[in-house]
Amino acid sequence: MEVNGQIEGEVHCTSLIISNKAHVSGTVEAERVVVNGKVEGPIHGGDVVLKSQAFVVGDILHRSLTIENGAHFDGRSLKAPATNGQQLQTHSEESGIRPRREPANKVREAISAARASS
Repeated sequence: MEVNGQIEGEVHCTSLIISNKAHVSGTVEAERVVVNGKVEGPIHGGDVVLKSQAFVVGDILHRSLTIENGAHFDGRSLKAPATNGQQLQTHSEESGIRPRREPANKVREAISAARASS
């Protein structure tokens, strides 16, 4: 899915591209996230890429994170715990499958644990 406008609320999908003029205010959750616009809120992703024009304010929970020169990131980078080869459970708008709540709870627990240790 590609966002070219403004979204207020949660976005759950398999793959997400946030274009350079797009603005997402809320939680973003996808197996692959590429940000070249603005995100205000947490990002939960497998592979997360912040392109040079990205402006992100919020924590990022990821398996891999790439930040290009020029990107703005104000938040915490949290490495997701190993999941025995399972992919991050996300909602796919194409399939209509809702994520299981267990992975989302593990994400919240990982963020809480990281904050408590800081």
